[in-house]
Formats: sequence, structure tokens, C-alpha cells
Amino acid sequence: MIRSIIIGFVCLLVGLLAGWKARYVVKDGHDGIQWKFTEAAGRGDIAEMKKLISAGADPLAIPSYADGAATGATALLEAASAGEPGAVEFLIDQGADVNQQESDTTPIGSAEYRLRQTEATIQILRSHIEARAKGFHTKTIGKANKSEQATPRKPSD
Repeated sequence: MIRSIIIGFVCLLVGLLAGWKARYVVKDGHDGIQWKFTEAAGRGDIAEMKKLISAGADPLAIPSYADGAATGATALLEAASAGEPGAVEFLIDQGADVNQQESDTTPIGSAEYRLRQTEATIQILRSHIEARAKGFHTKTIGKANKSEQATPRKPSD
């Protein structure tokens, strides 16, 4: 009796997993429709995403190589990673799961990481703009030694 229950439970789990995988992991070549859809989400190209949905792309699917060897990310994770708010909103409207865990992150975690990287980039650019406005020639701050970071320009520069 217990053996039958265990076998039934295992069969149920396998069936559920197979059904989820069939629904959400779409195997096609890297140039297939799901990959194109995910790439369009990363570019924020909503018109292209709508066109691909009409052609059969699933906005909730995770693209995979035809042999299933590796999977990509959901379109929502790609859009969040790229900082594309229009695409994020569109995908949420299509039913994308804002809490879906992928690999080691979620869409919000990916967007927050992007924000931190963008803020650091802005800070680097601002520091160089300010230094150059004061007449200094700058090299990469943090990589160069102090004498190279703020060298007054020579008239020939």
C-alpha cells in the first residue's frame, strides 16, 4: 500500500514537471522565435514582442536550445536586466511572474543590480567631467596612480 502511494506520488510529480517544462521551456534554435522574443524584451521593443506573440511566441516561456542543453532567461528577466520599463510593464500585463526565481536572481534583483551598476557608471563619468572642467586630463580613476588621475593639461594637449 505504501509502495503504491509512493509510486503514485512520484508519477504525479514527474507528470507535473513534464507539463510545466512543456509549457514554459520552449526548445528551439538560438535564432528561434522564443529567443527572438526574449531579445526583443531586452531591447524594449514592444512592437516586435507583439509581432512575435502573434507568430506564436509565449511571453511566459523560457527559451532553450533545440537539444535542451541550456536554457535562457524569461523575457521579464531580460527586460528588467536591461532596464526597459515599458517591456517590463507589457510582460507583466501578459501574465509574467514578477517573483519568478531564475538561476540566482529575480526580475527585481536583476533590476536592482543594474541600478547599482548604472549609478556607479554615472559617478565615474561625473568625476571625469568635473575634473576635466577644472582643466585636468583624467585617466581611469581607481586604475591609475594619483599622479595620472589629475594631470594638468599642457597647451599642446
